[in-house]
Amino acid sequence: MLHWHSYLLKPDFFWLHVTFATLIALFYYSISILLIYLLHQRRHSLVEPKAGIWIMLATFTIANGTTYLTDIWKIWYPNYWLANGIEAVAAIISWCTAFLLVKFVAKDIAQRPPDKDLQSQVVSREDKESKKDNLPDKDEALDHSLETTTPILAEKMSIEEIKVLQQEQLEKDLPKNNEIYRVLVEETARLASVPLLAPNPIVETDLEGQILYLNPEAIQLFPDLQDTGVKHPFLTELLSLVEILKQEGSLMREVKVGQAYYEQVLHFVEGMGCLRIYGFDITDRRKAQEQLIYNAFYDQLTELPNRALFMDRLYQAFRRAQKYVPEDLASYPYRIAVLYLNLDRFKLVNESLGEKVGDLLLRGVAYRLQTCLRPTDTLARLGGDEFAVLLEGIESISEATNIADAIHQALSSPFYLENSEVFISASIGIALNTTNEPSMILTESNGNSTTSFSPTRIDCVLQPEELLRHADIAMYRAKSQGHTRYELYDTAMQRNSAYRLQLETDLRRGIEREEFQVYYQSIVSLETGQITGFEALLRWRHPQRGIVSPGEFIPIAEETGLITPISWWTLREACRQMSIWQKQFPTTQPLTINVNLSCQQFTEPDLIDKIDQILQETELMVGSLKLEITESVVMENPDWVKDVLLQLRQRKIFLCIDDFGTGYSSLSRLHNFPISTLKIDRSFVSRIGALGENLEIVQTIVNLAQTLGMDVVAEGIEVQEQVNPLIELRCEYGQGYLFSKPLDSEAAEGLLKNNK
Repeated sequence: MLHWHSYLLKPDFFWLHVTFATLIALFYYSISILLIYLLHQRRHSLVEPKAGIWIMLATFTIANGTTYLTDIWKIWYPNYWLANGIEAVAAIISWCTAFLLVKFVAKDIAQRPPDKDLQSQVVSREDKESKKDNLPDKDEALDHSLETTTPILAEKMSIEEIKVLQQEQLEKDLPKNNEIYRVLVEETARLASVPLLAPNPIVETDLEGQILYLNPEAIQLFPDLQDTGVKHPFLTELLSLVEILKQEGSLMREVKVGQAYYEQVLHFVEGMGCLRIYGFDITDRRKAQEQLIYNAFYDQLTELPNRALFMDRLYQAFRRAQKYVPEDLASYPYRIAVLYLNLDRFKLVNESLGEKVGDLLLRGVAYRLQTCLRPTDTLARLGGDEFAVLLEGIESISEATNIADAIHQALSSPFYLENSEVFISASIGIALNTTNEPSMILTESNGNSTTSFSPTRIDCVLQPEELLRHADIAMYRAKSQGHTRYELYDTAMQRNSAYRLQLETDLRRGIEREEFQVYYQSIVSLETGQITGFEALLRWRHPQRGIVSPGEFIPIAEETGLITPISWWTLREACRQMSIWQKQFPTTQPLTINVNLSCQQFTEPDLIDKIDQILQETELMVGSLKLEITESVVMENPDWVKDVLLQLRQRKIFLCIDDFGTGYSSLSRLHNFPISTLKIDRSFVSRIGALGENLEIVQTIVNLAQTLGMDVVAEGIEVQEQVNPLIELRCEYGQGYLFSKPLDSEAAEGLLKNNK
């Protein structure tokens, strides 16, 4: 390069030279920086020869840029040794770069395959689509690598050995140093590992069912699959699906192998002419589905069919019955009967002994019921303590009643549960799918049509829901008539059921409208004839029906739970009225008031608190309240009852056993309870004759009461001839129509005025 004195002749070129030299140096440095950045970004993917060339190119650009900067430096500081040294280094770097490039290009040219081979092995995406049937793709390369790995050989080799073998086969056919083929080798090896490492069985067969390939999981799960072939449960009915697979290409199905369930995806591989089966274990899912179905149709406690399954079988029975319907229904050949069972006093067992014993009792009852039925009968638990039995193809109603008798007999023996001896009975309602009804006959006279009922009766076919409802109605009829019995449904029950339903509705409205009234029947001293107290009796003044008998609405109130609010209202009203009479008619011995206490009231936890509140509100004299309870209340839960009675006795509230002698109380256990009065049931009093006959039971009760220090009240005295024998037996008090019928408060007040 010329010295700066050369620019004295042309000074304008001096700055032009400096500017261009600086720009060229900067461009060289920029190129070297970009090369270094790219080298850093691709440091993991570059092979060693390529990385060396990139480094030399970056060094070459830096050296060339530096020579341009030294030219500018020499203009002001002419150091030729330094400038020539830098140029010498740039020359050496240039020579090394050229040498590496020549060596790399020569090696690449030597390894490049001919163009025709490249076209046959590496094709573009368009060529793959157009020549799919002739050229192998990656999947076929995978299949080719697996052809030599037969199921028998795979049994003797591990997965790692199979992978090494496939890698060797692929690398044998494909050159290692070619980048395209190296990627193909890696892709093929990865695809080949999919079936080897798959956790699900994969099987390939030809179109005749011969096994072509088993992956390791299939070999482990089905070691006999290679030998049995299409006879194996995993390949059941495979040959029948070949034509469908050829048309559809793929399908799904489920198969069962032993206790396991598999969902299969079957493919027809057209290029290879084989079937490929992928299996997925769905045993857990199937078990969960079966459990859901079981829970939907079976009772988990007793393992009996539930209401849903029972209704389904009842519908099926009706469909079968329709096939036998004749023109004359009177000769109906296929009869269906439903038995509706409800356990008597089960609630008491459940509450007193606990739910665990109650559940054991239900299981025991279910087992005994099954022993009474035929194999074709259906027993179901409808819920709680209710069961149902479906009898099909019976010839007469006697078959159903015989089974009802067998059920009662089976339940008669005790159940031994958790060190407890439990007795249980059942009320059963029976209904048939045919019922006798009067036929309606349409007659015409003088052009006018009239409808009349013929005495001729035919059979009417019922519907499933109607049949079950009839059996339910009959069961409630049996329960109302007493325990351990069955009742056959008749149309009168239907009318009675509708009446009871309407009565329940009116009862609820009656509570809201305060239609109830307390009547009072006097209790007198048999020796003096003086009134000593009253018994409060509830009456219902229905706006349309007038006075409704307690025998009609009390059972319904007990079933529906309405008896509790009604009873508390009765107690409060009776105490309020007696408090008024005590102030109005003061006597040496205060008048007493007897009020019946229902079973539901007696089991309430706040019974004592409510009674205390009522006595405080009404200001009734201490010792003038007597609560009447039945024998069953005392004996069914003796420990609880004794504790409550003792608390009442401490408050000087006296207890009376109502209708004594009609229950099942143990006379030897009465002395354990603080009972003050026994009331002899009217059924015993009514038998007493004018000459004093039929006094044995009454005498026994009076003697028992005197021995235990209790008072005795004889109920139902209607004639004077019954009084004298009672006085002779030393029965102190009496009650009945002979002295007074139940009266309202005004009439009872007049009776007290006349009693002075």
